Amino acid sequence: MRAAVEPSPCRHSTAQSSFLFLDTTALGNVLEHNIPELHGRQDLYRQLWKDLFSRGLVSPGSMNVTVSGSELGAKRTSAMGDAFLKFIAEPAR
Repeated sequence: MRAAVEPSPCRHSTAQSSFLFLDTTALGNVLEHNIPELHGRQDLYRQLWKDLFSRGLVSPGSMNVTVSGSELGAKRTSAMGDAFLKFIAEPAR
């Protein structure tokens, strides 16, 4: 989920326009770039994304969205997602 906070966008897109259709390739490439263990595991990370969305931790709800290329690296966690990450990152007391 940390990759949804400040993802590093991939730089190997071949799109020529300022808008990209994000299917499992564009947003998936961003996830795979930030979490190499997910490489080639689209079924897994699409389901994980749906689960995180259903719990109000990330948005948008689908990996199939249209955004500008500069938005590939945009934060995708909700306020609740940010709070959850902060909570699990704090050392036990």
